Amino acid sequence: MLKKLVLKFLNKFNFYHTGQVRKADYKNFLDGLLYFLKNNLDRKINIVQVGSNDGVHSDPLNQFVSDNQDNAILLAIEPQLEIFEKLKKNYQHQKNVLYFNGVIGDGSIKNFFSLNQNFQEYTKEKTDGVSSLIKENLTKRLKKKGIKDYKKYINCFEVKTYLLDDIIKNYNLKSVDVLQIDAEGYDDEIIYNSSLEKYQYKVINYEFKNLTEEKLTKLHLYLKKNRYEIIRWNKSDEAAVEKII
Repeated sequence: MLKKLVLKFLNKFNFYHTGQVRKADYKNFLDGLLYFLKNNLDRKINIVQVGSNDGVHSDPLNQFVSDNQDNAILLAIEPQLEIFEKLKKNYQHQKNVLYFNGVIGDGSIKNFFSLNQNFQEYTKEKTDGVSSLIKENLTKRLKKKGIKDYKKYINCFEVKTYLLDDIIKNYNLKSVDVLQIDAEGYDDEIIYNSSLEKYQYKVINYEFKNLTEEKLTKLHLYLKKNRYEIIRWNKSDEAAVEKII
């Protein structure tokens, strides 16, 4: 029944199942999918957000989660402790938000990079939350500003990464309907380590703009193999939607 309703929704907005990436005109596409699930599931929607930042700045879920406190549960995951504290403060009056401070990955120890105060002072730009497991995604920002001394503007430290499955189980979520990812170029690796076969997320929304063509092609093949339809709905995001037969 649910699959038929999803198909009806996609066709309504001209999202056809051709096996190709389609551009969407519906500017509130993700919000529309969230409300579609809310209206057609007979339970609360479970959402996992990897890279929550402060829960407000450029956040695609904040409004929905705030407006649907009785119908949605959000597990917000943010790796940077200072930003994590802001996240908890911004959601402090909501009982439908769970929190985890850590880096999602394959469970190994990795280098974690973030722009520091020197960059903010040099550019006069707000850099809260700009971090990645991939250094090149930060050095590209420095190059655009004409900065060559990367060491001065990027902090690096080792972190333990956690399998997403372990975190979900730790919070006793039996299922996850929506997986939202913003990981500055590490989105594909998080998807590969998200136990896709186990949770069968109905929607996976992720940033594609920081992925190389090679990585993006590999990711598309992986998602299609796992029965997802890919919809490019703005200049930086794609949604993998559970495919309809």
